[in-house]
Amino acid sequence: MRSLRSPLPALALTAATALLLTACGSTEAPVDAEETSASSGAGPVTVTDDRGEVELDAPAEKVVSLEWGLT
Repeated sequence: MRSLRSPLPALALTAATALLLTACGSTEAPVDAEETSASSGAGPVTVTDDRGEVELDAPAEKVVSLEWGLT
């Protein structure tokens, strides 16, 4: 006699994998290396983030990112 297997574990694994893979995506457009090197002068730099604008006297030499997605 043939045993019947439930498709529920395979369905749950497929759903979990799809959810995990969608969480790894990004909606930001990639930045070209030429664009960043062309704009890297030695003068003052203005950076805008969620909290407002910050003006630096010169480009930052060391930068720390506290979230892996921003890195």
